[in-house]
Amino acid sequence: MEAARPFLPASAPSDPNAPGPFAFADADRVQSILMQAGFTRISIQPFDMAIGGSPLDQTVALTFRVGPLASILREQPDLKPVVEEAVRSAISPYQTPDGVLMPAAVWIVSATKN
Repeated sequence: MEAARPFLPASAPSDPNAPGPFAFADADRVQSILMQAGFTRISIQPFDMAIGGSPLDQTVALTFRVGPLASILREQPDLKPVVEEAVRSAISPYQTPDGVLMPAAVWIVSATKN
């Protein structure tokens, strides 16, 4: 998204709690949701790793199908050719012999409901 931003029209900041791949990025929010649902003994541990493994072309294509950039491009498909090279250039440093591997941060969450 950052690579494409200079080519995109200005837009309001997105809601960090909106449904999507980053909706549970805030550990405090995750804990609050679980507590409100009656869960106890909540444990939230960070787990960072490299994810992916697809070839560069498939990875670039995925960025145009999932996430905030994909949403913008669905509404303004004429922007895709303009941003494609910037996105490809931003992703290409993550190419490895095993495909594109990018850093990811996730939570390992456990909780008990009585």
